[in-house]
Amino acid sequence: MPNFNKIKDKKILVLSVAMNGWTEDEKISTNLSYDLLKKQIPEKNFALQIEEFSKSFQLENFLKSHNPENYVVFNWCEELDGIDNNFDVAAKLLDKYNYIYTGNGPESLEFSMDKVKVKKLLTERGISTPKYLILDKLKDVYKWHIFPCIVKPAYEHCSYGVTKESVVDTPNALAIRAQQLFEKFHQSLIVEEFINGTEYFISLWGYEKPEVLPFMSLNYDFTNDYHEKIFSFGAKWDRNSKEFKKTEYIEPGDMDPSLLRRIKKEVVECYEEAKCEGYARMDLRVRNNIPYILDVNANPDMTVESDFVIAAEKKGFNYGETILKLCEMAYINAQIPASLQESETKTEPQLN
Repeated sequence: MPNFNKIKDKKILVLSVAMNGWTEDEKISTNLSYDLLKKQIPEKNFALQIEEFSKSFQLENFLKSHNPENYVVFNWCEELDGIDNNFDVAAKLLDKYNYIYTGNGPESLEFSMDKVKVKKLLTERGISTPKYLILDKLKDVYKWHIFPCIVKPAYEHCSYGVTKESVVDTPNALAIRAQQLFEKFHQSLIVEEFINGTEYFISLWGYEKPEVLPFMSLNYDFTNDYHEKIFSFGAKWDRNSKEFKKTEYIEPGDMDPSLLRRIKKEVVECYEEAKCEGYARMDLRVRNNIPYILDVNANPDMTVESDFVIAAEKKGFNYGETILKLCEMAYINAQIPASLQESETKTEPQLN
């Protein structure tokens, strides 16, 4: 069993967001996670401190009033100041006050939240991704001719704005759904071809040598309707929805070795091209033995029920150990001089 000796003298500081205005479902998942951390972190002989913030000035006051040498931080701050998805703010403050923290830096976090930039990067690097079009105004929908397709907000997170109605089959249906999303989110949209194939969630952790964790997939056997075969917002967060109750993670069965190698190679390439650090998750679908990268998620969901945590469990880490592993990797990486980190060349991924 892992002992995490490299950080044995550090307190584990969990920085999270105050749950003001959260739904009961969202609170349940986070509170379950807190309860497990309070049990499993001390079991490994580490002190645990959990702090919640709603405002960036509160976080800054806390950070500057404590000694960063005493802590390794699990950065779980996804929004501050009432602004959704401003993941980079906490990371910038942690950098400012010289804290060692898990996961991605401000640049990677800001980048991964911009689906437009992510799609452009994947396309430029020749990484397989569904054909797409950016919709800045409603009349742009008539430039799109591939169906079925899926349309979603360009700057949201956690599948917000994604429902079975997001998968459309005709130009008219696309126009109707796009208008609804424009009116609700007041931002650009992405429309992309819908890949009607198996969906995988590939988690990775590490820095210059990211390790690919066991694949997770979703079991959509509860429906034959491909419009419902998506990991919607309801499937992730609404415990009363049919999608949440019916959707379950599964380990993929036997996979063609060449496909397995290609997936691992491409997710590591995505990780490196997006400058991910610490941990990330790549979402993809496979059609005709070709993997299509759908999204790059820096600092993905880390609640106890998340696919990343389930994948880590398949490697033998319980929830508390998963967080400690991320903390230890962050600490080890922080000991490497910046000049040496910058000179690191890309290496072959660990494919165990």
